[in-house]
Amino acid sequence: MRHDPRFSRFAPSRQDHAPQARGNLGATRLKRRSRAEDPMRAYDALPAELRDWVAHAARPWSPRSCLRLWRRAMAEEGCPKRARARLDRAEAAMLARDPGMA
Repeated sequence: MRHDPRFSRFAPSRQDHAPQARGNLGATRLKRRSRAEDPMRAYDALPAELRDWVAHAARPWSPRSCLRLWRRAMAEEGCPKRARARLDRAEAAMLARDPGMA
C-alpha cells in the first residue's frame, strides 16, 4: 500500500493551497504574463537610468517591456531625460487603462 501525502501529519493544510499573489503585482485587473527569464537578472542588466525609473514607478513593470520602451525612446529622443519623460507618459496611459486603479 502506498503512502498518500495528503493524509500525512506533515502535509500542509487546505488553507495553504489557496491561490496567492506572486511577488509585488499590486491590485490590477490587467492581464498578467509569466516569463521564463529570471526577472532580477533582467532588472540588474538594465541601464542605470532605467533601473532608477523602474524603482520609482507607480506600478510593477517587466524589465523586458521597460527595456523595449527605453531603447525606442532613446533612439527617437536621443536624451535620457526626454526618454524618462516618455516612460512617464507610457505609465500614465497604462494607469488610465487599468480599471483596478479607479
